[in-house]
Amino acid sequence: MVIAEKVAAGQTAAVGLCYRLVDGSVQLVASRGLDAEASAAS
Repeated sequence: MVIAEKVAAGQTAAVGLCYRLVDGSVQLVASRGLDAEASAAS
């Protein structure tokens, strides 16, 4: 299976993150197959 098929089947997720190395912060900028609100809380 390719990644898109696994995401569609609920078997995996794909995310895009923006890293700011100077202060060690990370920001979620895109996601597919991921409940972003639940993940941000953990």
